[in-house]
Amino acid sequence: MEPSLTSQIKEAQTTLETIQEISRLLNTGLSPEALTVCVRLCEVGVNPEVLSSLVRDFQREVKEYQRPKNARNTGNQN
Repeated sequence: MEPSLTSQIKEAQTTLETIQEISRLLNTGLSPEALTVCVRLCEVGVNPEVLSSLVRDFQREVKEYQRPKNARNTGNQN
């Protein structure tokens, strides 16, 4: 017997809530929306390791962009 659509939706919501809690505990800095997008990308076959690397790179770029311009110019150029 197939689970009803309602039970499938509830199960998906519970799973996503659990993933969000894990994300919060790991201090990923991902919003629920961003986390949902990442989960969906993994569900369609995106390599999770590559995705996590891209997310970290984007987070670093955003952090760098948000720094004051004079602080960006004096930082280390690695």
